[in-house]
Amino acid sequence: MNDHPKLKLLLSNISDRIARNAKNPLLELNFYIGLYEVDSISQEIRMCLMLEFFQASITLTNHLLEKTLKLLLIYSESDKKQIDNFETMNSNWVKASNKYNNMDLYDTINKACSKGLIDKEQKKILHFFRDRIRNGYSHADMDKLYKDQKIPLVMGNTTDFGIVHGEARIADVPMLQGIAQAEFAKELAEDYFIIVIEVIEKNKTILG
Repeated sequence: MNDHPKLKLLLSNISDRIARNAKNPLLELNFYIGLYEVDSISQEIRMCLMLEFFQASITLTNHLLEKTLKLLLIYSESDKKQIDNFETMNSNWVKASNKYNNMDLYDTINKACSKGLIDKEQKKILHFFRDRIRNGYSHADMDKLYKDQKIPLVMGNTTDFGIVHGEARIADVPMLQGIAQAEFAKELAEDYFIIVIEVIEKNKTILG
């Protein structure tokens, strides 16, 4: 089985990616945040980044961001350590969970800032990722992802066999979006993950 040409090529490709990223301290696979609520998600993101699955990393980081902020808001209004019995557990969390579970990300970010869970600079950065990346990738909203970005094009003219130079807005032309989307994710996936990890680390006393 291991001698199958396609499998050998796949394993070689994976090995090359791991070798390229093995020294990145962010991607140490034995590095756990220490919070069971989000550790499994963060580990899968690290694996995606290690293997250069940048678009997969972004969609998981979208989930990690929303999960983290809602946990922070819920825990900041309840006592995580007061779990003496089921009645205490329910009374402790139900009200806060009901308040924040259905809140959209725009309001969640703003609320987290107003409660001091993130600072104004983090709020600004998270709104950038919410508008551009989260909405762009999770909702396949190309206008959000590319805005008015254009690329130069050269097209053949079948009438007189001439060459026509021009440009096209990426969000308007589906054929241009595959490579552009992959490159955009490659550029931003790690930075997106880092800002969410920074929010988690800042609030470990609430989450832990």
